[in-house]
Amino acid sequence: PAGLNDCPQAHSTTLVNGKVEADLREPFTYSNVLSNANYGSARSGCPNKWAAREGYENQIIGFQTSNDVSTSDALSATLWNGTLNSNMVFLEAYEHVLWLARQEKLLGNPVLSTAVAGYADVASRQKSLAAWSAELNKRRRVIASYTSSTKNPHMTDPYPSPYKFAFRKDLAPGEVQTIYFVNPAARCLAGTNHYGTINVTGSNVQPPF
Repeated sequence: PAGLNDCPQAHSTTLVNGKVEADLREPFTYSNVLSNANYGSARSGCPNKWAAREGYENQIIGFQTSNDVSTSDALSATLWNGTLNSNMVFLEAYEHVLWLARQEKLLGNPVLSTAVAGYADVASRQKSLAAWSAELNKRRRVIASYTSSTKNPHMTDPYPSPYKFAFRKDLAPGEVQTIYFVNPAARCLAGTNHYGTINVTGSNVQPPF
Protein backbone atom coordinates (compact mmCIF):
# COMPACT_ATOMS: atom_id res chain seq x y z
CA PRO A 1 0.00 0.00 0.00
CA ALA A 2 0.95 3.61 -0.39
CA GLY A 3 -0.12 6.54 1.79
CA LEU A 4 -3.66 6.85 3.09
CA ASN A 5 -4.99 9.04 0.28
CA ASP A 6 -8.79 8.75 0.29
CA CYS A 7 -8.96 5.08 1.29
CA PRO A 8 -11.90 4.70 3.73
CA GLN A 9 -10.84 3.29 7.09
CA ALA A 10 -11.97 -0.33 7.31
CA HIS A 11 -10.86 -1.15 10.86
CA SER A 12 -11.74 0.22 14.26
CA THR A 13 -8.92 1.36 16.56
CA THR A 14 -7.94 0.95 20.20
CA LEU A 15 -5.79 3.17 22.40
CA VAL A 16 -2.95 1.05 23.86
CA ASN A 17 -0.48 2.70 26.23
CA GLY A 18 -1.26 6.08 24.77
CA LYS A 19 -0.90 4.98 21.13
CA VAL A 20 -3.64 4.23 18.62
CA GLU A 21 -3.55 0.73 17.16
CA ALA A 22 -5.74 -0.58 14.35
CA ASP A 23 -7.84 -3.57 15.37
CA LEU A 24 -7.67 -6.79 13.38
CA ARG A 25 -10.67 -8.16 11.53
CA GLU A 26 -11.47 -11.74 12.51
CA PRO A 27 -11.47 -14.24 9.62
CA PHE A 28 -14.47 -14.30 7.31
CA THR A 29 -16.10 -11.15 8.74
CA TYR A 30 -15.24 -8.69 6.00
CA SER A 31 -18.68 -8.74 4.24
CA ASN A 32 -18.94 -5.41 2.36
CA VAL A 33 -15.57 -4.01 3.40
CA LEU A 34 -14.07 -4.91 0.02
CA SER A 35 -16.92 -3.53 -2.07
CA ASN A 36 -16.21 -1.60 -5.26
CA ALA A 37 -17.36 1.54 -3.48
CA ASN A 38 -14.42 1.15 -1.13
CA TYR A 39 -11.87 -0.41 -3.46
CA GLY A 40 -12.90 0.86 -6.90
CA SER A 41 -10.74 2.85 -9.33
CA ALA A 42 -11.30 6.01 -7.29
CA ARG A 43 -9.80 4.27 -4.27
CA SER A 44 -6.37 3.54 -5.70
CA GLY A 45 -4.72 4.37 -2.38
CA CYS A 46 -6.19 1.29 -0.69
CA PRO A 47 -4.15 -1.88 -0.19
CA ASN A 48 -4.60 -4.42 -2.97
CA LYS A 49 -8.17 -5.69 -2.68
CA TRP A 50 -7.37 -9.33 -3.37
CA ALA A 51 -4.44 -9.44 -0.96
CA ALA A 52 -6.57 -7.80 1.72
CA ARG A 53 -9.28 -10.40 1.12
CA GLU A 54 -6.81 -13.26 1.59
CA GLY A 55 -5.87 -11.71 4.93
CA TYR A 56 -9.53 -11.63 5.93
CA GLU A 57 -9.79 -15.29 4.95
CA ASN A 58 -7.17 -16.41 7.44
CA GLN A 59 -3.97 -16.06 5.40
CA ILE A 60 -0.84 -14.32 6.66
CA ILE A 61 -0.32 -11.29 4.44
CA GLY A 62 2.02 -8.35 4.03
CA PHE A 63 2.83 -5.76 1.42
CA GLN A 64 5.77 -4.29 -0.42
CA THR A 65 6.09 -0.55 -0.93
CA SER A 66 6.84 1.10 -4.25
CA ASN A 67 9.79 3.46 -4.60
CA ASP A 68 7.31 6.33 -4.33
CA VAL A 69 7.45 5.74 -0.58
CA SER A 70 10.70 7.64 -0.19
CA THR A 71 10.32 9.62 3.05
CA SER A 72 9.70 8.77 6.69
CA ASP A 73 6.34 10.54 6.48
CA ALA A 74 5.34 8.33 3.54
CA LEU A 75 6.53 5.21 5.36
CA SER A 76 4.46 6.16 8.41
CA ALA A 77 1.37 6.75 6.26
CA THR A 78 1.92 3.42 4.50
CA LEU A 79 2.10 1.51 7.78
CA TRP A 80 -1.10 3.20 8.89
CA ASN A 81 -2.77 2.40 5.58
CA GLY A 82 -1.86 -1.27 5.78
CA THR A 83 -2.99 -1.74 9.38
CA LEU A 84 -6.17 0.35 9.13
CA ASN A 85 -7.32 -1.34 5.93
CA SER A 86 -6.09 -4.94 6.07
CA ASN A 87 -4.81 -7.65 8.40
CA MET A 88 -1.23 -6.88 7.34
CA VAL A 89 1.46 -8.32 9.61
CA PHE A 90 4.60 -7.31 7.70
CA LEU A 91 5.76 -4.61 5.32
CA GLU A 92 8.75 -4.78 3.00
CA ALA A 93 10.10 -1.29 2.38
CA TYR A 94 12.94 -0.11 0.18
CA GLU A 95 16.29 0.06 1.96
CA HIS A 96 16.67 3.75 1.16
CA VAL A 97 13.62 4.85 3.16
CA LEU A 98 14.61 2.60 6.07
CA TRP A 99 18.07 4.17 6.00
CA LEU A 100 16.49 7.63 6.11
CA ALA A 101 14.38 6.63 9.10
CA ARG A 102 17.53 5.42 10.85
CA GLN A 103 19.37 8.68 10.12
CA GLU A 104 16.50 10.73 11.51
CA LYS A 105 16.51 8.64 14.67
CA LEU A 106 20.26 9.27 15.05
CA LEU A 107 19.50 12.99 14.76
CA GLY A 108 17.18 12.71 17.75
CA ASN A 109 13.81 12.12 16.09
CA PRO A 110 12.38 9.09 17.94
CA VAL A 111 9.30 8.66 15.72
CA LEU A 112 8.86 8.23 11.99
CA SER A 113 6.60 11.22 11.53
CA THR A 114 4.84 14.06 13.31
CA ALA A 115 3.12 15.38 10.18
CA VAL A 116 -0.30 15.12 8.56
CA ALA A 117 1.44 13.49 5.59
CA GLY A 118 2.44 10.62 7.89
CA TYR A 119 -1.00 10.40 9.51
CA ALA A 120 0.92 11.39 12.62
CA ASP A 121 -0.13 14.95 13.40
CA VAL A 122 -1.29 13.86 16.88
CA ALA A 123 0.92 12.26 19.52
CA SER A 124 -1.19 9.09 19.78
CA ARG A 125 -0.36 8.23 16.13
CA GLN A 126 3.36 8.97 16.30
CA LYS A 127 5.42 5.76 16.41
CA SER A 128 9.00 4.68 15.93
CA LEU A 129 9.92 1.97 13.46
CA ALA A 130 10.65 -0.31 16.43
CA ALA A 131 7.16 0.35 17.81
CA TRP A 132 5.65 -0.51 14.44
CA SER A 133 7.66 -3.74 14.33
CA ALA A 134 6.39 -4.73 17.79
CA GLU A 135 2.82 -3.91 16.77
CA LEU A 136 3.00 -6.03 13.62
CA ASN A 137 4.39 -8.95 15.63
CA LYS A 138 1.53 -8.47 18.10
CA ARG A 139 -0.98 -8.67 15.23
CA ARG A 140 0.64 -11.93 14.12
CA ARG A 141 0.21 -13.38 17.61
CA VAL A 142 -3.45 -12.38 17.73
CA ILE A 143 -4.14 -14.00 14.37
CA ALA A 144 -2.40 -17.16 15.62
CA SER A 145 -4.80 -17.23 18.56
CA TYR A 146 -7.96 -17.34 16.43
CA THR A 147 -9.77 -20.68 16.64
CA SER A 148 -9.93 -20.91 12.85
CA SER A 149 -6.12 -20.68 12.74
CA THR A 150 -5.37 -23.76 14.83
CA LYS A 151 -5.17 -26.13 11.86
CA ASN A 152 -2.67 -23.97 9.99
CA PRO A 153 0.90 -24.89 11.03
CA HIS A 154 2.20 -21.53 9.79
CA MET A 155 -0.01 -19.47 12.10
CA THR A 156 1.89 -20.11 15.31
CA ASP A 157 3.40 -17.40 17.50
CA PRO A 158 6.39 -15.92 15.59
CA TYR A 159 8.37 -15.25 18.78
CA PRO A 160 7.36 -17.86 21.38
CA SER A 161 8.79 -17.44 24.88
CA PRO A 162 9.75 -21.12 25.29
CA TYR A 163 11.22 -23.24 22.51
CA LYS A 164 12.32 -26.84 22.53
CA PHE A 165 13.85 -29.18 20.00
CA ALA A 166 14.61 -32.89 20.34
CA PHE A 167 18.06 -33.83 19.03
CA ARG A 168 18.22 -37.35 17.64
CA LYS A 169 21.71 -38.52 16.89
CA ASP A 170 23.30 -41.96 16.96
CA LEU A 171 26.03 -41.23 19.53
CA ALA A 172 27.91 -43.68 21.68
CA PRO A 173 27.27 -43.33 25.43
CA GLY A 174 29.30 -40.40 26.70
CA GLU A 175 30.16 -39.16 23.19
CA VAL A 176 29.65 -35.40 22.83
CA GLN A 177 28.70 -33.54 19.68
CA THR A 178 28.83 -29.73 19.63
CA ILE A 179 26.27 -27.85 17.54
CA TYR A 180 26.73 -24.16 16.74
CA PHE A 181 23.93 -21.67 16.11
CA VAL A 182 23.71 -17.99 15.22
CA ASN A 183 22.98 -15.67 18.15
CA PRO A 184 20.87 -12.73 16.87
CA ALA A 185 21.26 -10.86 20.17
CA ALA A 186 24.94 -10.33 19.34
CA ARG A 187 23.95 -7.53 17.00
CA CYS A 188 22.49 -5.52 19.87
CA LEU A 189 24.53 -6.42 22.94
CA ALA A 190 28.18 -5.40 23.10
CA GLY A 191 30.53 -8.20 24.08
CA THR A 192 28.08 -10.94 23.10
CA ASN A 193 29.31 -13.86 20.99
CA HIS A 194 27.92 -14.06 17.48
CA TYR A 195 27.15 -17.71 17.98
CA GLY A 196 26.04 -20.09 20.70
CA THR A 197 26.76 -23.76 21.28
CA ILE A 198 24.74 -26.82 22.28
CA ASN A 199 26.50 -29.97 23.50
CA VAL A 200 24.64 -33.19 22.83
CA THR A 201 25.78 -36.17 24.91
CA GLY A 202 25.07 -39.74 23.88
CA SER A 203 23.35 -42.12 26.29
CA ASN A 204 21.85 -45.59 26.40
CA VAL A 205 18.34 -44.19 26.64
CA GLN A 206 16.20 -44.72 23.54
CA PRO A 207 14.09 -41.62 22.91
CA PRO A 208 10.39 -42.17 22.21
CA PHE A 209 9.15 -41.81 18.67
